[in-house]
Amino acid sequence: MALASDTTQYYARRLPLVAALLVGLLLTAMPAHTVRAATSVCVDPTSFSCYNTIGEAVSVVSDGDTIFVHAGTGTYHEHDITIVTSIAITGSGGPILDAGGLGRGFIIQQGAAVTIGGLTVQGGSGGGINNVTGDLSLVGCLIRNNSGRGIINGGTLTLSNTTISGNSGGGIINDGTLALSSTTISGNGNTMTNAGGGVFNQLGTMTMDNSAIQNNTAYEGGGVYNLATVTMTNGSTINYNRAQGGSGGGIENRHAHLTMTTGSAILGNTATSGDGGGVFNDAGSVMTLDNSTVGGIGSDGNTAHGSGGGIFNTGAGSAVTIQNHSGVIGNIANGTLTTTQGGGGIATGSGAQTTLTGSTVSKNQVGVGTGSGGGIGNFGGSLTLANMTVSGNSAYFGGGIYNGYVSTQGIAMLTNSTVSGNSGGAGGGIVNYDGSLTMQGSTISGNTSSNYGGGIYNDGSTSPVMLTNSTLSGNSAATYGGGLFARFNAVSSLTNITLSGNTAAGASNGIYRDSGAGPTTLKNTLVADGCTGTITSGDYNLDSGSSCGFAQPHDLRNSNPLLGPLQVNTPGSTATHALQGGSPAVDRGGTSANGCPATDQRGVSRPQGGACDIGAYELIPPNPVPPPRPGPVVGPPPPAPLPPSGRGMPASGNPPAPAPIPRR
Repeated sequence: MALASDTTQYYARRLPLVAALLVGLLLTAMPAHTVRAATSVCVDPTSFSCYNTIGEAVSVVSDGDTIFVHAGTGTYHEHDITIVTSIAITGSGGPILDAGGLGRGFIIQQGAAVTIGGLTVQGGSGGGINNVTGDLSLVGCLIRNNSGRGIINGGTLTLSNTTISGNSGGGIINDGTLALSSTTISGNGNTMTNAGGGVFNQLGTMTMDNSAIQNNTAYEGGGVYNLATVTMTNGSTINYNRAQGGSGGGIENRHAHLTMTTGSAILGNTATSGDGGGVFNDAGSVMTLDNSTVGGIGSDGNTAHGSGGGIFNTGAGSAVTIQNHSGVIGNIANGTLTTTQGGGGIATGSGAQTTLTGSTVSKNQVGVGTGSGGGIGNFGGSLTLANMTVSGNSAYFGGGIYNGYVSTQGIAMLTNSTVSGNSGGAGGGIVNYDGSLTMQGSTISGNTSSNYGGGIYNDGSTSPVMLTNSTLSGNSAATYGGGLFARFNAVSSLTNITLSGNTAAGASNGIYRDSGAGPTTLKNTLVADGCTGTITSGDYNLDSGSSCGFAQPHDLRNSNPLLGPLQVNTPGSTATHALQGGSPAVDRGGTSANGCPATDQRGVSRPQGGACDIGAYELIPPNPVPPPRPGPVVGPPPPAPLPPSGRGMPASGNPPAPAPIPRR
């Protein structure tokens, strides 16, 4: 009886094989023009009508077929399943393929277009899946606990609603085309020698759509090590990754391209021993941040042991562009730093270009030492800001911005921007140290320094500061130079500037020029809060007192400028002090022939009257009141109208009786 039962089971298990062989023979006998219909087979060792193993089923199917893998006993102990046909493998009930450390789970060969769904692949050695040069799609899969990467991709790899986790050596190495959609790569790496804990994008192209690379670890490039092209879209994140020995806690970009758009973010990453807590952008690399964020409040901020808590941009040909309501927020550069290190939000090195437009750099800091550039540190690179806000940052040198010389001169240009509410030991708003700083149409306000230069600190023998059509207001220093502090051969040039409400405990609320500084020249400039030191007048200035020593023919002294409060006055985008009616600064700033700019800080054309106004604000005269319209004439009533029958004739038509002749 037992023998009969065993025989029945034997043939029952072989029926799928026999059926497959018969189908094969029939197809061979058919005419060449006949197209074989796609079929499906199943894998389930608990069912006599299905194959026992995935490998067994793969070996008999053809292009277009589907293999349904049932949970069966739960785990399939197989390895190095090689696929050379274009098929679909669909898991049902959560089946697991465990390679047991004996090899890889799947190997996809050239020309195979394979879709795998609902399957867990684990225990692989040398990778969980090796997509040699095929076209592989994973849908709703889990690739976990493999060694030597979760997936090795040399072809086209598309991941949708898939998780890559806990793989030693890293999550994915990509030499082909990699697309992530609603996918998570988490908890991979954990070694001190590899690069790219989440993804090592070596020679390929990688796109992320609503996906996350998080909590991965590597020696460098904790989340991603990129040597090619990475694009992040639709709220994708690289967060809470760690570079344990090198740079790039979130992503290391080397001779590569990184683009972040539509609400993507790099958050909470750490470079424990190097630069670039969020991003390390090396020589020849290009990064674009568009409507996206690096950092955040609290633990969402990125941290670097060296420079560039959020972004470190360095080397010849490297470029970072930040635009369209992006933010660099809450990052920390936190090591044993010197004046040539820092950049809590962004650090730009020699040969690098950083351009920021219409965005915000806020709440970043250089945590310890004498580091520089709480918001932005420009260490010999090129820095351009337009329509920007730099606020609430802190560092010892340059709470908001540090612009300095490191092997090459740092060049910084600010246009229509606001630097406000930053704090530092020297230069609460900006430090220009042997650099070149040009600023126009901008406002430096509400910054504080525990030493010198609440608004701007200008220092060094090659340090020109050139300010035009800008406002320095409400800055404070614990010692000297509430608005501007200049020393050690530094050259400062101010044209159509308004200084008001700046304070300093030691001396000079508005401008302090140290005796060793280069010339500090003011032209068409309004100083409502005083000067200390020798100031050079280029004429057409106004001093609310007499401390600036203005003595040119058109200078005004001891004149109340009649300023309005600091606020955004239309049509401007940065805060200004409006001139009130009757201000002595109106029409006293010369003309274009005397150096008056074509517009004011708000973009209003100059002059509005016979000459330009002094300072950053040009008063638009009120429209003249039109003369009153003539009213009705007041006098005796008009004569009665003539009768309708004729001129002077009575209604009867008879002539009037003559008047009687008087008697003699």
